[in-house]
Amino acid sequence: MREHGFEFKFIHKNSEGEVLNDSGFLKNHMTDDGFEQMYDVYFRGAAAPASFEIGLAQNSLGQDSSIGDVMEVTGEGYSAEGVSRDAAGLPSLGLDDGDIQVETATVQFENTGESAWDSAVDGYLASDSELVCYRPLSATRTLQPGDTLDVTIRVKGLQP
Repeated sequence: MREHGFEFKFIHKNSEGEVLNDSGFLKNHMTDDGFEQMYDVYFRGAAAPASFEIGLAQNSLGQDSSIGDVMEVTGEGYSAEGVSRDAAGLPSLGLDDGDIQVETATVQFENTGESAWDSAVDGYLASDSELVCYRPLSATRTLQPGDTLDVTIRVKGLQP
């Protein structure tokens, strides 16, 4: 039996470029809305989302959370980042140890202000209408001026 999984990777660096935390790839939490949208598009021919976005939430999300439940991080320089449904937004499609996977381009959030951002609790992937999946960060992250947080998401079909 094949397993299907989304994974998030977070890399937090300070203003000097030093890595404060590299989470490695962590299994995500798919939302009910995300599963419903994926199955509706693939199996029933519903319109596919035009794009996706990766963002940071200052609240804990859950399996039954929807896009309206996300409380975005606020701070100078922050906004959710778009990921296009093409080779630019999802540049890697291929086999990894015999398992097919697709990986997003890395999105970098940078605090360009002079004060700390709200604390980020979860990273998320949303389509243009639904919260697809989320992942709690390995620890709550508060980006100080000059700090960056890189987020990469991959979807992998695991062979037994």
